[in-house]
Amino acid sequence: MPGVYLAWMDQNEESVFENGSSHSWTVSLHCPIDITVYNTEGICVAQITNHQVVFSDIPVLIDGESTEFFFNESPDTYRIAIIPTDEGTMTYCVTELDENQELVRRTSYLDVTVEPSQVYSGEILATEEYVEGMYDLTCIQDGTETVISADEILTENIEVQITVEETEGGTTSGSGCYFRGDTVTLRAYPNDDYEFTGWFQDGLLLYDEATFRIELLEDTAIQAVFSPTTCEHIWEKQTVIDIPSIDDALYLGYCCEKCGKTRTGIYDTCTFTDVKIGKYYYKSVLWATLEEITSGTSKTMFSPDKTCTREQVVTFLWRAKGCQEPTSTENPFKDVPADAYYTKAVLWAVEKGVTNGTSKTKFGVGQPCTREQVVTFLWRAEGQPEPTSTNNPFTDVSETAYSYHAILWAVENGITNGTSKTKFSPAKTCTRGQIVTFLYRYMV
Repeated sequence: MPGVYLAWMDQNEESVFENGSSHSWTVSLHCPIDITVYNTEGICVAQITNHQVVFSDIPVLIDGESTEFFFNESPDTYRIAIIPTDEGTMTYCVTELDENQELVRRTSYLDVTVEPSQVYSGEILATEEYVEGMYDLTCIQDGTETVISADEILTENIEVQITVEETEGGTTSGSGCYFRGDTVTLRAYPNDDYEFTGWFQDGLLLYDEATFRIELLEDTAIQAVFSPTTCEHIWEKQTVIDIPSIDDALYLGYCCEKCGKTRTGIYDTCTFTDVKIGKYYYKSVLWATLEEITSGTSKTMFSPDKTCTREQVVTFLWRAKGCQEPTSTENPFKDVPADAYYTKAVLWAVEKGVTNGTSKTKFGVGQPCTREQVVTFLWRAEGQPEPTSTNNPFTDVSETAYSYHAILWAVENGITNGTSKTKFSPAKTCTRGQIVTFLYRYMV
C-alpha cells in the first residue's frame, strides 16, 4: 500500500500533478535507499530516511521502495545524494518534459548494483538547453568517484503494454497501452462473494493489496487472482485511507464484523458540477461530504471558491472531531442564536480554546476566515504542539504573531504551505475548497 504522499501546493493550493505551462523534471528511484536533495547553495531541501519524509520543500511521492521527486523550471541546480541502506539493485530515472508536458528526454539507469559502502550522486540542471552529462550518475566508494553510463536515453516515447488476466470473481482497471517508464496504477475489485488474493506474474506473488503501482519498462503480463470467500462478510467502514491516486479517488478502509478481515474500497462519486477531477480539492470534497462535515450549497454545486466564515469553519472542524457536545450551554454571544446550526460548534470551539469571540458578546458570525485563523484553529484543536523546527521562511509572519507557531506547525505537517517561498499571506481569506482541503490533510 502506498505509504507517504506530500504535494506542496502553490498559492492556489493547486496540485503538483496538474499539467503546468513550464518545463519540469521527475526523478524516479527504486531501491532500499536514503535520499537527500540539495539546491544550488548547498542547502538541504528534502530528506528521505527509511522511506519516510523527514522534511521536504519540493513535491515528493513515496510508494514502497519507489520515490519520485518533482521539479519545476527554476534557476536552481539540484544535487541528489543517494545512500544505499542494503545490498541490491537500483533503478534511477530522470524524465524531462516540455511546457506541453511532452517528453524531451528520459535518462534511465537500470539495475545498478548498490551496497551500503557506496554513495551515489545525481544532478538536475534546471535548464531547457541540453548539456552533455547533465543527468550523469556518479558512484563514490572508498574516496574514488566513478561516472556510471546510462542504460538508455530516449528523446521520444516508446509504447509498452500491460495486460491483466482476471480469474473468476472480480474485475480490474489500469491495463492498457502506456509509455515506457510510466508508473501505472492497477486496481482489483472483487465481487460480493469473493476476495482478492493478489497480483501474480509467472506464478509468483508480486503484491497482495488491491491497489498496485508498477513502473513499466517493457510489455508486461500480470494475473489478478480472486478466490471465493469463506465468510458472508458484513463490511463496516473504519477509516479513510490517504493513498495517492492519479484519478483522485477516495480510499476507504473496511472491516468485516464477523471475521475481522479488512479490505480497501474506493469512493469516487461526486455529484457537484463545479468540482472537477484534477482540482486540488476534489478528494477533500469527496471526504467532507462522505463524512457529513459539509454538504454542497445546492444539490449540484459545492461552491469551492466561495469564502468561508468563522462559524462555518468551526462547524466543519466540530463535525470532523465527532460533533462533541459542549459541557456548558451558556451562550455569551448575541450573534449566535440558540437554534442556529453552528451554535453547539461555537460553544465547543470556545470551550476547547480553539477560538474566542471577536468581543465578549460577539462571535463574529458572517466574518470571513483568514489563512492564519484557520491554521490556528487546527493547531489549537490539536493541543498547540510545538513545531519541530523554528526555521521561518515567511517574511510576512512575525515571531510575535499569535499565529506564528500554528503556521510553522501547519507547514511542517503538510496542511498548507506558503503562497510563495517567502510569503504565507496570513490575512488572505479562505474558500470552502481550501478549508475542506486543510481539514482533510489534518484529519486523514
